Amino acid sequence: MRAYLAVGLLSPVLACGHQAGTPIWRDILAQSAPCAAAPLDAPPSWISKTITSPSGNIRLPPAFRLGESPNARETVWFGPDSSEFVYVVTPQTGFTMYLQAPFRLLQRLREPSNRVEPPCHWSVDGHDAIIVISQYLDSSKVDTVFGLYATVFIRAQQYAQITAFSPTAAMRDSMVGAVASLRWQ
Repeated sequence: MRAYLAVGLLSPVLACGHQAGTPIWRDILAQSAPCAAAPLDAPPSWISKTITSPSGNIRLPPAFRLGESPNARETVWFGPDSSEFVYVVTPQTGFTMYLQAPFRLLQRLREPSNRVEPPCHWSVDGHDAIIVISQYLDSSKVDTVFGLYATVFIRAQQYAQITAFSPTAAMRDSMVGAVASLRWQ
């Protein structure tokens, strides 16, 4: 199974494919609860990385390195602990039609089961955002991958789609701060 195909199974809310600014997007926000705790901003030791389309920046750990993706529109960073962070801007919500990164952490799991928390919403740089936290457990129950999915409505026909995977819950939770650090010009 290609790991990027599994992403679409995670959240019907995020894979709904609705156009920006429609009543359906507002309904999705209204149906999701506010996130229980406001996301912490990225730690001051994290460094600013440039993003494009639209231009802006995100703060990530200094050890994260830019990687390659089969999709030129995606920006992928890899951490030394095998963490993966993918950023792409799309004209509508829906991860399955856009993400093509070869999520290495998911590929190593055999017949994984997953647990997905209900989506919640908060604001990122004044923009509405929906976030989903997940956890994948290998069938042997010895390997776990922690996931984060976020969709941020930037403006009409521009959604930032963020997917992150980590071998630890602590790093996954820290990457929520990376999403909170997004700034567009």
